[in-house]
Amino acid sequence: DWKAAADAMEKAVQEKDDEPMYHMVYGAYLYEKAIQTAKEDTARRENKKPEEVQPDLTNVNFEKASQHLQQAVKLNSELWRAHYYIGRIYRDTGKSKEAADAFTKALQAAPTDPGPWVALGELYRQWDYTDQAISVAEQGVQVIPGANEKSDIYYVLGMGYDDKGQYDKSIEAFGKAIESRRDNHKAKFQRGQAYFRKGDHTNAKRDLEDFSKSGGTSVEFAKQQASKMLMDIAAKSAGGGAGGGAERMSPEEMVKKSKEGKDAKK
Repeated sequence: DWKAAADAMEKAVQEKDDEPMYHMVYGAYLYEKAIQTAKEDTARRENKKPEEVQPDLTNVNFEKASQHLQQAVKLNSELWRAHYYIGRIYRDTGKSKEAADAFTKALQAAPTDPGPWVALGELYRQWDYTDQAISVAEQGVQVIPGANEKSDIYYVLGMGYDDKGQYDKSIEAFGKAIESRRDNHKAKFQRGQAYFRKGDHTNAKRDLEDFSKSGGTSVEFAKQQASKMLMDIAAKSAGGGAGGGAERMSPEEMVKKSKEGKDAKK
């Protein structure tokens, strides 16, 4: 309950306004509270569960959260988690350059939390700075101690190699993401696509079928793409023609594209 957590932390800040950790935690709780509220509002509008939606965060009011996070780094510039949350606010509100600067500051402390590594790597991918994305991910997997925590970083690494068309390396990275966390369904989907593009239809079929059985309703559009590729594989196996395959997108990017298409029809 982020609202209750934020209310409790507000009292701590009021009692000791010069404590940077209090400002950082309060700012983080306010951020999470705003995200939770946005998800609940979107879920009500779309008649779905909060965990099944991806709300538009560009218009969410993060001002109070930002104020306390900025105060935290003003009092102690070495609080990497405060820089990370500042970066998330910048990213969510469309300020990519400022987000990259904040994530970079967070990584200067070499945190063992995967969040900042994943965030900066994904941002570099959005800018088509593929080599930088790969470099960040490679550093991250060396720093993060827990296998489960490395999964999302291996996913970013796989996406970077996939962007470069280096499918053997992307398949290896996606495989490590899955080994690290078995429920990393998006890694299974991306590995299936990489196998498909490589022409290894046996392994592609296995991964895409596994993904189609799992993944949840939030990646329904990606499941449709998986089904299309499975139909292409079946057609090729039968000796018939097939389409050119799916556009290279992550499940999150597919959800966003699907939502944009629906909005355009309104």
